[in-house]
Amino acid sequence: MVFLVGFVIMGLNLSVDMFSLGSGAMITMALVIVLIIILLWPVNPLKRRSEDKTETVGIDTEATIDSRICEKTTSFIGIPFFLVFGGVWGKYESIFSVEHDGENVVVTYPGICLVSKNDKLRIIGKLYNGNKVRTENNVIIASRVENMSSGIVFNTGK
Repeated sequence: MVFLVGFVIMGLNLSVDMFSLGSGAMITMALVIVLIIILLWPVNPLKRRSEDKTETVGIDTEATIDSRICEKTTSFIGIPFFLVFGGVWGKYESIFSVEHDGENVVVTYPGICLVSKNDKLRIIGKLYNGNKVRTENNVIIASRVENMSSGIVFNTGK
């Protein structure tokens, strides 16, 4: 697509001389470099914004809702040929809520974590301030969730 933009820019210049071909190629290369930089720029707002505002917590609590499992898209590779042929790859992430210090706290676990309402849980992870990640309440990114009711342990290994 970027190459098409460069060729369209070259095509708009009606006089075909060395300057128009050279400037169109330079614009195309600049757009390609900008696209590569945008695609490879690391994005992790939790680490960047609140690295010093976290604390590692280990809490025994009770789930207030069932866990929801979402697929978070990580990459896409495709070839546009009338239709786009390709694939989307992602990771699973579990989201649920627990009560901690009299308030509801959102817990995210990077993987599949099966939790039902009123399950007794032991959660180990990092507690983030909700204002830093644009949520009303605090957020725990769990590295280990132990479901005391069923005896199942979910561990990321980190």
